[in-house]
This record gives sequence, C-alpha cells and structure tokens, in this order.
Amino acid sequence: MPNPLTQEELEALLSGFDPMRPRRASEQRRFRRFDCALECAFEVDGRWHAGAVSSIGIGGVFLKTALGVPLGARLTLKLYLTSPGSQIRPKGEVIYVEPGGLGVRFEALSPDEIWRLIHDFHLSEEAI
Repeated sequence: MPNPLTQEELEALLSGFDPMRPRRASEQRRFRRFDCALECAFEVDGRWHAGAVSSIGIGGVFLKTALGVPLGARLTLKLYLTSPGSQIRPKGEVIYVEPGGLGVRFEALSPDEIWRLIHDFHLSEEAI
C-alpha cells in the first residue's frame, strides 16, 4: 500500500509553500524523503553527465555522482521515473556536497511534475 502524503505535506503543497527557500540547519525537512534507485542525467555548465538518485522528495534529491560539483551550482536534472517513458526535468541548486554525491534542492516543480513524482513513487512502493 502506498504511503500517501501527510496532512501537513498536502497542506504545504496546496498553500503555496516554497520548498526552495533557504532553511537553517536546525530546521527539519518540510517534506519526507524516500529511498529510491532512479537513473538520471544532469547538466552542469552546458555538459550532461550520468548519475543516480538514491533519495527523493518534493523538495529535492540526493544525486550520487563522483563529479566534483561546487556548492551553489545550478543544474538541470533529467529524472527517469519508473513508469515507462516517464521523466521530469527539474532545475535545482546544489545545497550540500559530500563524498559520493550532492544534495540538490529543486528550484521549481510544476504541478504536473509534482503529480508525476508522487504518482510514480507510489507505483514503485506498491511494487516492493
């Protein structure tokens, strides 16, 4: 059975919550993150690179890559979702760097991208 959004997450989405606003380290995540294994591509400085996403949420992803991308870099992601032929292409900003990957905060997701992300993830959870 899928894990639906909590009431707080749903209210935040519907109230126009801005997941891109900078937060202090002491603040907790506004949205849940889910472990996943998604292939992706990402563009930095006009060049595309292969990567993988190991956790995802409405606010962003953890991008597994060995490429040295600086903190604050802007990039375009191409996330290949699990539904056949489904992908989203959000833009994001690198908000933390650690060995093996990057924390990327989405700059904006369209309502369609949010729906596809939630729908696709629920389908993935049901398959587990």
